[in-house]
Amino acid sequence: MINRMRPKWHRFHTVLLALLAVTSFLLYAVGVLALRQDRIPGWALEGAGGVTAAVSYLVYGTPFGAVEHEVEAKFIHPGGMSVQEILALVAKKSIPPGAVDPTTIDGTGAGTDVFTIFAMAMFGLNVFSLVLLYLLMIGITVAAFMLRYRDRRLIVVPLYFLCVTVMLLTPLGASADAAISMPVGGQRYFVLAAFLPALHIFFEIVDPSAAANLKRQIANSVALFVQGLLLFAVLLVRSSTGYLVLLLFAAWSWRLYRGRGQPALLRALLRKTAILACAGAISIAAVVIALPAYV
Repeated sequence: MINRMRPKWHRFHTVLLALLAVTSFLLYAVGVLALRQDRIPGWALEGAGGVTAAVSYLVYGTPFGAVEHEVEAKFIHPGGMSVQEILALVAKKSIPPGAVDPTTIDGTGAGTDVFTIFAMAMFGLNVFSLVLLYLLMIGITVAAFMLRYRDRRLIVVPLYFLCVTVMLLTPLGASADAAISMPVGGQRYFVLAAFLPALHIFFEIVDPSAAANLKRQIANSVALFVQGLLLFAVLLVRSSTGYLVLLLFAAWSWRLYRGRGQPALLRALLRKTAILACAGAISIAAVVIALPAYV
């Protein structure tokens, strides 16, 4: 009788953790949207980089990633105007077009430009678009995590959102200075987007078990591929999260060492490695092909 109760108890805990994961994400998203940091002056780093590339491409028709020099100069030297006010000005093409620079200013990177261009193409020419696309990326991360892990490992999702939601109540989220130094969806805030994909990949590396059937194995592989793409995308936006790759490599090396003499385990590890390598190769190829000037 006890053995019959255990599967039911296990399913109950899994459903509870899944509900906690979804609820915690929704509460975080509501908190982010309620802050409306897009209305607060700031976003200077984004204005000098990704926003300039986005409006140059979407409004002035420059090549992908290139920037209108005069538009960039206005964002860098705003003359007392906020990024939001300059965006409204640029949307009307009030700044006459001039020379075209192949890249944004040094230091912003290709990832920020790509993210901002896609955000504004999807949601409109405003900094709120960055917030929306950031939340969409985090939502995809949570969905992939829940697709793969249906056990107690799901606890890391509500724990993660507990931390980042509490941050919203601190000066890092609630103060006006937050929109200047680290707005949600901004380049510096992207550090926080790397942890769930990295945890997903870590659990895959250290997990010696195999999927019960081919359908489940394919689903797990798709989830791993998505998390790999998201992690590499975050690295393109904020390369300071690269230390997570070193930690994952250390875990991979340990699992490779522990799996010596076990062909089935090694095959599974190499298959997962190949999936991550494909995600990385696609990310690199996308930058090389779409943004050759940034290479």
